[in-house]
Amino acid sequence: AGEAQTAAMTVAMFQRDRQFALIPRTDSPIYATVGTATAEPGYEDVQAALWDFRVAYLTGNDVGGAVERLKATIAGHAQTTPAVASNIRLEYFYTHHRPWIWAAVANGLAILCLIGLAITRLKLFAVLAGVAIVAALGEQLLGLGLRITILDRAPVSNTYEAVLWMGIVSTLFGLVGQAINRKGLYLAAGLTASMLCIIFSQLVPLTDQTNS
Repeated sequence: AGEAQTAAMTVAMFQRDRQFALIPRTDSPIYATVGTATAEPGYEDVQAALWDFRVAYLTGNDVGGAVERLKATIAGHAQTTPAVASNIRLEYFYTHHRPWIWAAVANGLAILCLIGLAITRLKLFAVLAGVAIVAALGEQLLGLGLRITILDRAPVSNTYEAVLWMGIVSTLFGLVGQAINRKGLYLAAGLTASMLCIIFSQLVPLTDQTNS
């Protein structure tokens, strides 16, 4: 679903001739922007390469050659510092690891285990639920930690980040409620709210989700 959403938004941006933040600068954390119709002065070669990629992408042709040309033209301008290069690697990991998706999966497994525990009273389900909850929180904290490192600020500036925080808080409230009166209902409610927050966060526009 995430890849389909990204592809659809990419097509829409091409059709509207929107600009892409593609070229890292040495003097600013803000990338230079290039579109298929316009570009910042000095990046006309990247604009031409992006146009070739646009044509290949929208017509369904092989984009391999266009991608290599685009990469080469961007590399010719991208004189990155070690810090910027490190952030790019972290953002690549963040994007491809998808910690929030894994957190939602772990939350779902924890909820199923709690249901199994309520039905069978087998301690195995309690152990499995605990492992899944720890995994979910670990992935959520990993996601926040990566955003803090990459953005060099607290992730509290937009709707996407606010919803992610709500997911973590929901899990913590569920754990507190469980600790106080030992009823799995509170924990299940917290985990469900956390999972719904993560699912809702994936509906936020891609421009708010990206780290750059």
